[in-house]
Amino acid sequence: MLNDTRLNKSTDCQLPGYTLIRSDKSTNDSTSGGTAIALPSNWDIEHVPSLTNAGDGYETVGIIAAPPSCEPMKFLSVYNHPQHHLP
Repeated sequence: MLNDTRLNKSTDCQLPGYTLIRSDKSTNDSTSGGTAIALPSNWDIEHVPSLTNAGDGYETVGIIAAPPSCEPMKFLSVYNHPQHHLP
């Protein structure tokens, strides 16, 4: 999981052998950042809607993922700006 104040659409982030699921910073100020989850490329991954509100200082990314021949697991990664609190 990666959380960074400056993670946005222009940030190229790649890890060979991994799929990166991102929720990028969507504001042009310092009120929020972005978050991402990296999982091995051979896992089954389904992106699921999650609570995100850049204006209130947080970005989230949620997924359901399963390694080969295993049961699915749920993952949630949250970037929370230090000046804000999650609801």
